[in-house]
Amino acid sequence: MIFLKILNMGIAASWLIAAVFLLRLLMKKAPKYLSCLLWALVAVRLICPFSFESAFSFIPDATPIQPSAALQASSSRAGAELLSYNNVYNKVPVSAMPKNILFETTLRLASLAWILGMTVLVCYGIFSYMRLRHKVQEAVPFQDRIWLCDAVHTPFILGFIRPRIYLPSDMDDAQIKYVLAHEKAHLRRLDHWWKLLAFLLLCIYWFHPLVWVAHCLFCRDLELACDERVIKDMDFAGKKAYSSALLACSLPRRKSIVYPLAFGEIGIRERIQTVLQYQKPAFGLILAALTACIAVGVCFLTNPKTDAYDLKIIIPAGSKHHFHYSDTQISPHKNKITLSCGEGLGDTEVVLKPVYHTRKDAYEPTYMTPGLDVEMYAEKDAWFQVGVSGSHPDKELTVYVHVEGVDVRIADAAFTEKIQYLNRWYDRSDLSEETIAWLEWYNSLTAYEQLAVSYRPYDLSDTDEKPSVVDAQPYDVTDEDEKPSVMETEETATPDSGQQKTELAAAIAAAIMEKNISSSPAFTGNAYCDFVTLETVSANDDNTHHVTCYGWALFEIYDVSAKGIKNIGGSHIPVAVTFALTEHGYQLEEYWEPRDGSYYVDDIRQKFPAHIVENALDSQRYIIPQIQNCYAQALQSGKVHVDTVLENLLDTICADPAFSSSPQDYTNMNYLSYRTLIYYGNATLNNFLNHFCSGNETGLRGKVMAYACEELLQTKGRLPLDAASAETGQQWFDTLIAHAGSLAEPYLSQKNQEKLFSK
Repeated sequence: MIFLKILNMGIAASWLIAAVFLLRLLMKKAPKYLSCLLWALVAVRLICPFSFESAFSFIPDATPIQPSAALQASSSRAGAELLSYNNVYNKVPVSAMPKNILFETTLRLASLAWILGMTVLVCYGIFSYMRLRHKVQEAVPFQDRIWLCDAVHTPFILGFIRPRIYLPSDMDDAQIKYVLAHEKAHLRRLDHWWKLLAFLLLCIYWFHPLVWVAHCLFCRDLELACDERVIKDMDFAGKKAYSSALLACSLPRRKSIVYPLAFGEIGIRERIQTVLQYQKPAFGLILAALTACIAVGVCFLTNPKTDAYDLKIIIPAGSKHHFHYSDTQISPHKNKITLSCGEGLGDTEVVLKPVYHTRKDAYEPTYMTPGLDVEMYAEKDAWFQVGVSGSHPDKELTVYVHVEGVDVRIADAAFTEKIQYLNRWYDRSDLSEETIAWLEWYNSLTAYEQLAVSYRPYDLSDTDEKPSVVDAQPYDVTDEDEKPSVMETEETATPDSGQQKTELAAAIAAAIMEKNISSSPAFTGNAYCDFVTLETVSANDDNTHHVTCYGWALFEIYDVSAKGIKNIGGSHIPVAVTFALTEHGYQLEEYWEPRDGSYYVDDIRQKFPAHIVENALDSQRYIIPQIQNCYAQALQSGKVHVDTVLENLLDTICADPAFSSSPQDYTNMNYLSYRTLIYYGNATLNNFLNHFCSGNETGLRGKVMAYACEELLQTKGRLPLDAASAETGQQWFDTLIAHAGSLAEPYLSQKNQEKLFSK
């Protein structure tokens, strides 16, 4: 990646070189040493691999070619080792991840060409220098560090540690005074070192045309500045004599780019004109030119102030934690941030964990896939850690998340010495190692998963009596009293009666269907909908009872056949539906949706009650159970041969990748098929759990079935043995029956219930 860094540095330096080109034209009457100062700024830009940030920077982008783009192909391969997830509603499979193989190959070839070109130039420079050293080996001393040589035709300086001035043996004595004054000025200014640095930079950036032009102009300005230093106190007669010496010693052509500092090397006509027309610049002109140089340095040596960073996250080998967090903390500039997969990261879940307070309901995980940005809503100026899900049984993984719209900092000592449980912070020194390990595991869970945990470590108990450790029953996602489902409310003010709730649910469903079907004139297929109520608000006006339901509306269009359910369209959006309750039932008054684009967030914040806004902005919070509900509605048609469809999905998952021995690789590589198993919900549980009752599910299919059942039953971390750590899917099922059999019982046939639970 060195070449990529050099390429980015060269592109960033192009803006400074262009600015110096322009400023040189405007500074014709300014001292020439200021032009050399400008080229020194260019050298700094080309050498330094880092730069300060400034609000005054004119550089559009300090890293125009991101390293993550070059590593996209390798990142995608490394990402397959993670426990991957995808955007469930966009349904982008892992196999669709971008792999810029062509870009990576081109970059490798360009790197080799860069090394070859650099080697050729360096070798040419060394050869030219050694040839010139050989040419002057018969020179004789004239004065201190001044030598005469028959083999040279123009004065020049050669050497670096103890440089010497070489003069032609037949040089006119009248010219020697001016030549030596010029060459000694070069030595005092250390120009022999500056010219060597310029040549080395040219070797490194040989592919950059502007650097070649800059090198030529720098050599001219070096000579002009030296001329200026020599003649600044001369009268016009002295300037004429100096110009004559220049003309007499001029070279017919420039011999090479590594030719040493020679008296008449380049730009003779320009140099003579400058010498004869030279006048001491006024103080105001010097001050203005110096100010311009400082401004160029501030604007082009600094990088634009950035709010984008790559956060490093280390996933330990064999870790059982669901999420792993960055040590670096972030703080959003606004009420949202943009995240994307960086180096080493494939499809995964990403989550924000507040540092100083807990709002788990507002910061649920979302899915992130390479090549697609994810926007997450977070409290402005609060501090968070970014976490991703993933694991590898044998080796430690280092991955990166690209974050935009934030400030960053390293976790302070106060934070690292404490650990959080619910809304309280505890000193790690006051807790046992077992409790700290348990808290780290607990904090890695989602808020939805944390609801299932009934065990609390003794260290955290407010009583002196140590609670007994009971068999923690997992949260049953099939419990209709707790699971968000069709038309269910989280915070419901009215209506009060069950009949009114049923009528309101039917009215909402009718409104969703009417709104979406009417806006789709080319509608074909079977339409289904689901609604999760976040808040129901009632109001009375002129003896009319009004009800407004705020929530997430899912509208799906399916092609339903014996081969399964295929999504062919739909929408998922927060809505506010207002009804008037009359003697004829609920009459629709308003069906409100937020506008698209930049209006989306502001519209929701203005329309929805403040305490549910964050849930209304979290598109992933309810989407899976809502899709499952729509699938369940579609299955009621009886058209789908469910058992055959599920078998085909299993066959697809187990077929690729054939080279892998890890069951998770199969679910990752066939993510869309695996996610479809989850969408079938109860139908999948009915099929798979009854298959387990027959026994012998000890192969790959059994493991995939165990993964799906574990996700649907939400048992991960609740049982002594998870699906991933079980040797076989059958072993996981036996553990489920032994420790939480009540979860599986509703999905088993009567025969299997009697077989397993009759004792």
